[in-house]
Amino acid sequence: MPKPFHADVPTRDEIIVVRHKDFDASLKRLFQLGGQRKKRAEKIAGILESINLEGIEYLKKVPVTNHGESRIKSCVKYDIGDGYRMVTVHKDRIFWLLFVGNHEECDSWLKRNSGIELFYSREEKTWEPFYKSSSQDGTKVTRPPKPSDGPILDRLPVKLQGELLEGVPPLTVVRISQLTGTIAPTEIESICHEVPEPDKSTLLQDVLTLLSADDRDNAVRRIDEHYGRAVVPDGLPDAEILTIKDGDTVRRLVIGSVEYENWLQGFSHEGPHLEWLLFMHPEQQRIAEEDFEGAAQLSGVSGSGKTCIAVRRALRLAEQDHDARVLLVTLNRSLAGLIKMLVGAAAGDSRIKDQITVTSFFELSQELLSEFEPEREKQYLSISWKLEEHIDEVFREYYRCWTNSNRAKVLLPIHTSLTAQGINSEHYLREEFDWIRSAVAFDEREKYVDANELPRWGRRYPIQENWRRQILEGLDAWEEKMEAVGAIDYLGLTTALSRHIDKLEPRYENIIVDEAQDFGTQELKIIRRLARAGTNDLFLCGDIAQHILPKHRMLSQAGIHLANRTRRITKNYRNTRQILEAAYHVLYQNLHEEMLDRAEKDLEILDPNYANRSSNDPLVLKADNLAEEIKYARSVVSDHLDLYPHAKCCIAIAGYSLCEIERYARENGLTALDGSHDPLSNPLVLSDLEQTKGYEFDLVVIVNCQKGVLPPHDAPKEEVYRDGCRLYVAMTRAKNDLYISYHGEPSEWLMSASDKLTFESWGEVTELRNDFEVAAPSHITEIEDEDTSSELSLDGFQFCYTKLAVGLSHEAQHKLMQLVDGRGAREAGRGRVKWRTVSDAMQDLESDPRARRLFGPSTSAELREAFGPLASRS
Repeated sequence: MPKPFHADVPTRDEIIVVRHKDFDASLKRLFQLGGQRKKRAEKIAGILESINLEGIEYLKKVPVTNHGESRIKSCVKYDIGDGYRMVTVHKDRIFWLLFVGNHEECDSWLKRNSGIELFYSREEKTWEPFYKSSSQDGTKVTRPPKPSDGPILDRLPVKLQGELLEGVPPLTVVRISQLTGTIAPTEIESICHEVPEPDKSTLLQDVLTLLSADDRDNAVRRIDEHYGRAVVPDGLPDAEILTIKDGDTVRRLVIGSVEYENWLQGFSHEGPHLEWLLFMHPEQQRIAEEDFEGAAQLSGVSGSGKTCIAVRRALRLAEQDHDARVLLVTLNRSLAGLIKMLVGAAAGDSRIKDQITVTSFFELSQELLSEFEPEREKQYLSISWKLEEHIDEVFREYYRCWTNSNRAKVLLPIHTSLTAQGINSEHYLREEFDWIRSAVAFDEREKYVDANELPRWGRRYPIQENWRRQILEGLDAWEEKMEAVGAIDYLGLTTALSRHIDKLEPRYENIIVDEAQDFGTQELKIIRRLARAGTNDLFLCGDIAQHILPKHRMLSQAGIHLANRTRRITKNYRNTRQILEAAYHVLYQNLHEEMLDRAEKDLEILDPNYANRSSNDPLVLKADNLAEEIKYARSVVSDHLDLYPHAKCCIAIAGYSLCEIERYARENGLTALDGSHDPLSNPLVLSDLEQTKGYEFDLVVIVNCQKGVLPPHDAPKEEVYRDGCRLYVAMTRAKNDLYISYHGEPSEWLMSASDKLTFESWGEVTELRNDFEVAAPSHITEIEDEDTSSELSLDGFQFCYTKLAVGLSHEAQHKLMQLVDGRGAREAGRGRVKWRTVSDAMQDLESDPRARRLFGPSTSAELREAFGPLASRS
């Protein structure tokens, strides 16, 4: 049985505790599970506290397991009762905490990490784990292989390939270069035995084993260690060991330090699934702790931990100034709810938590407006308090001139023009309203009429200048509609608040904005007014690759000047390499000059530095229809939760709005990711693509990724890049497993990434479960009268607002509005000259030459080709 320590144990102050991230996560999980497991966690915390008080010699009182451990050099497993172990390594003055769990969990962890050692890079002055075999004590690196498309040697940089193969017999080099696919460990062992020099043979076996498992980082570290570029930190001098910095997966603490004591206190306060908050990469920590003399901005790729940095930064600012008021704000209400949980979990001191306000910009605006306009508080709600309608439904009612309101008819010429060009004009003009309100205050809207005075940054589809005044009239009418029904959208709140801009005074010493790329000029102007000018006054976190909202965004016009206070972070910590490669392929094929050549160079597209995690390719799976897609998605989620009960999963539905997802979730007893629920208390949430932003899930299923939905068939080609960004956002929410589903034909974006994805049918992955009988979600109604059987039962005017009319020529729309008037008319001896419904007109166009003459030959042919078969079935 191995002895835990040498006789000459160093004193407490000389011992450095190094924590592997898996130790933090596994110990915290024991706390969370409660019962006897929590008691085991409390015992370990007591052991660590005793080390803090009495020194490392206290461990002589803790029993070790009856069996030694040959898979890790100098490993000691402590018996903490009820079959639980604490896996550690003690070498010289370093005490390394690796993992906590029962026998099976520890054995599984040791298999995955056999050969682990600490690695010290003299160049980077960091510690990291790496993996090395040792013939002296039997330690052997073993890893389950993962299939490769090409030679596994190509997973190494060319320079390192040369170093690895230096001195290896030529025939062995040939055999190594031919290793592809799934490689058995025995095959690697057989090849390496051909190398006579023992150290070189062991090096080859370690590196090839790691490469076969696609563990590229540790393969590189093993080569660096062999060639002396890094060392195992045994016997490092004091001066050098004190300069060591933390690495990606390990942290160091000096026993007896304040940091050590704070770490011990952290486990009892952390909430579920927040492990990453405890474990920041040094690059993240430097940015979280850096001070700036004025506004600053962080650009970071997806999965780089921007939200983590925002939370840690808020906590630090509150801790260092007990009088500081700190605001952490984001646009997405659902994400604001998550951040609030993170702050609450990470702030052990309630006083610190009380200093930090976490909110969405919508809620912030509501709060401010309640001060300036208390008599209108009910008016500033996202749901109409009079009609209980969602704002999306209110807009449709306004735009299509339902309930005898014709104010939106001012937009009819623009509507017919856009419709004739195959564009969903209702959606596009609503986005145009949003762009205007994000660009200028209410009393400055006349600037929009002059294209030279207010260029339409971010809007690539041209709008004729003679239409711009009509659009402003339409916007005025839309705001009056919201006023009349007692509803408002969040840019309506921005507009209302901008009227009080001169009343806004600094309320916060520090403001941190998460997902800042989606804040428009007017929102940022308001935030700038709320921050007291000074050190660390304003900190923006963003990623232009996740810019999905059509807004005007100019920092200088918002009064924000960054100077040289910008930082970048390119390392992705969330996703596996395969998920990130597939997601970035989707993103890159949709890159637009608007993203690459912005008016202000404040945010930029960043190439990600891939995390050292590997898995299978994301799966693209086919079903017969959308309802079956969702049923399969729920089945695979159920399978996953059977294996991993504490996992968090998301089903994102493309092509549907949040309003439609919320309604669908309610109908099926599920939780929508809409900010009104605790997402971490539900193992499964439903979402549109957009609302997933900022979250991370163990498993993500994205359904309805078919041709015509992604990219949308009725969006201008110049602006579909935003939908590509939405898909990219949803894909990069998956930490480990990503399924993408479709029926009919797959999205062209998926087909173009076929070398990054694996295409199959759903039946090859999981079985349909009969307890998930669900229908497909429905869209907001296209028809005002619920008794109307179909779109063809409408009059011509209303029909031209439906999705069936998209793509109809100007002439066809004009004739439908003119001749299908909802009443119908006949002339004596000549039959019908006007029609009540489109269906009536279509039937006559098929059978009556006089109807074809009235509509005209080209229009008749166009309508018959488009809708003749539909009319015959109606």
